[in-house]
Amino acid sequence: MTEIKIKSSCSSEKSDNAFGFGRVLGLLIQVILLPALIGCLSGLSGMVLAITLHFVQHLAYGYSLDAVISSESFLQGVTAASASRRFSILVLCGVVAGVGWYGLARFGRPLTSVGAAVGSNLTRMPFIETIVHGLLQMITVALGSPLGREVAPREWGALMAQKLVDVLHVPPDGARTLVACGAGAGLGAVYDVPIASTIFVMEVLLRHFQLKAFVSAAVSCTVAAWLARTELGNDLQYSVPEYIVDGELILWAALIGVPFGAAGFGYPSAPRRRIMVRVGSGKVF
Repeated sequence: MTEIKIKSSCSSEKSDNAFGFGRVLGLLIQVILLPALIGCLSGLSGMVLAITLHFVQHLAYGYSLDAVISSESFLQGVTAASASRRFSILVLCGVVAGVGWYGLARFGRPLTSVGAAVGSNLTRMPFIETIVHGLLQMITVALGSPLGREVAPREWGALMAQKLVDVLHVPPDGARTLVACGAGAGLGAVYDVPIASTIFVMEVLLRHFQLKAFVSAAVSCTVAAWLARTELGNDLQYSVPEYIVDGELILWAALIGVPFGAAGFGYPSAPRRRIMVRVGSGKVF
């Protein structure tokens, strides 16, 4: 009987050790390895979008044609272009935007926002339509549209993450975190802002703080920004003048912080109206 008890005890210890190792390995895969892989996918996606943006800018306004990534800024290139060229490119931008988004709304499946993809229902993002939507954003921004280039990399990053979690059959809670990491990593790749994009994942997409989610977001955003940096460079995105911080500036910041903070706090609960515009048999809002 003694031998049997000893063997049973040893077997139990081995089982506990194996179970503990399995949990650690699973946690490592979920918190580090999968977010790093998503960071790679989002970084490559952001890189493709950024290179597309620069290529179209250079081609449209005729500057730095020998290099996609150059020291000449978009503002310098546009300023050097003739007035007639600037006007014709803006007309072309309107045509591309109008025809492109009409076709997408008329013939494509309904688009899914990043917020809906990260939401509790984990709404699926249509692959082809999301890819086209991102390219349309980048091309029109390159031609002079004021849309901004931050939405497309978030959509592509979330799309890549969503495809990965589908292949790996990740449970809903983990999938939601990883899709949010993909969106934030896309943003971090294009703007080279791993810290800001990590905060974006936690504050805007997930809206709660968990250590595992925070580590996953930090890993994804850092990997994506580092990977995109290898091709896009490590230059500052925007030149900000050097301001002198004095008592008057601090007082002014404290005064305007109160109404701005109150407005930001009240905005999500404010009633909103959705304006629908019919395009053929489809709808665009």
